[in-house]
Amino acid sequence: MEKREAKELLKKYHAGTCTDEEKALLESWYLDWQGGEFDLSDKSLKILKSQTFKRIKKSYKKERSLPHWYRYAAAVIAFVMVSVGIVLYISKKQEQKGNNTASMRAVVNDVAPGSNKALLTLADGTVVKLDEARTGSIAEVAGITIRKTKDGQVVYEAAVHASNKTTSISYNQISTPRGGQFKITLPDGTKVWLNAASSLKYPVRFTETIRRVELTGEGYFEVNSQQLPNGDRVAFLVSTPTQNVEVLGTHFNINSYGDEKAILTTLVEGKVRVTDGHTSVLLKPGQQASLTANNFNVKKIDTEEAVAWKNGYFSFDQADLQSVMLQLSRWYDVDVVYKAGELPSETFTGKVYRNMSLSKVLDMLAFAKVNFKMEGKKMIITP
Repeated sequence: MEKREAKELLKKYHAGTCTDEEKALLESWYLDWQGGEFDLSDKSLKILKSQTFKRIKKSYKKERSLPHWYRYAAAVIAFVMVSVGIVLYISKKQEQKGNNTASMRAVVNDVAPGSNKALLTLADGTVVKLDEARTGSIAEVAGITIRKTKDGQVVYEAAVHASNKTTSISYNQISTPRGGQFKITLPDGTKVWLNAASSLKYPVRFTETIRRVELTGEGYFEVNSQQLPNGDRVAFLVSTPTQNVEVLGTHFNINSYGDEKAILTTLVEGKVRVTDGHTSVLLKPGQQASLTANNFNVKKIDTEEAVAWKNGYFSFDQADLQSVMLQLSRWYDVDVVYKAGELPSETFTGKVYRNMSLSKVLDMLAFAKVNFKMEGKKMIITP
């Protein structure tokens, strides 16, 4: 059993496709782990591995050959030792000294993860709380029916033979709060996923020659291709406060949060042109444009990290503590406060599922010797 196979077992668990034997194996370990204190000393890790190994051996069918279950157990330990559903590796830049690095895991009230919720503001000023709206028709405007589907998405549906010709353009806006996310299908069939603390402004009906939307925060787009009668492509433009993205393909992600160090545009499929009004860059699949101080930096990346939020998890690649906390604060709707002093210098690489409660994520920070305490919805980080 290779590590890759163990990782697939974790995926099966979260998808609900594990066999009874596989589910019992993982859950028995997880239930035994929950609530325990963490100690990263070599001695403690050896004991933890030994205990886990014995539990797996005991739970595995006795008729299996020793080499097979031995490899299976080793792989599962490697991927489940932290917790079911989370894989995180910590790179330490300096040695921890004394007991000053002991973690303060004082979580008074646990915080549930974010969920599908958003506000839809119609052109006439009407505000609809989408997570409370009933399934079915929400409103009808200019031949467009706005519906909430059974799976909680919002879809704009144009009447058959409706024309895009219009003398005036009315706009709708969908906004997610901290701790919220939402998926919407625009009038042209384009699908947009909005991350927490984000908004999208768009016309109720696009014009025949151009499609333009305005984004704040973070959104993932799958643009529906459209053509003019002469065969030219109908342009799709995404505007953010500091840049414009012209879509020449389909799948891409834009992270334009104002509190991030840079605006990141990541292309998954097709082509996009990114401009800040002075400079323009053309991206190819697998490339990311980073905009800081009117300068673009383009590099090739693993797009999985950029779109992880859309797929239900956080993905970190040597991220510092502040970067991790920015994402957690938006999704769990908590305020992060840093006390004076030198912060931990660890970097974080790995995956954390977004359906986990905050306390379980904080348990992972305890593994990294991060000192913190919770006061209501305020997380205080200390050196």
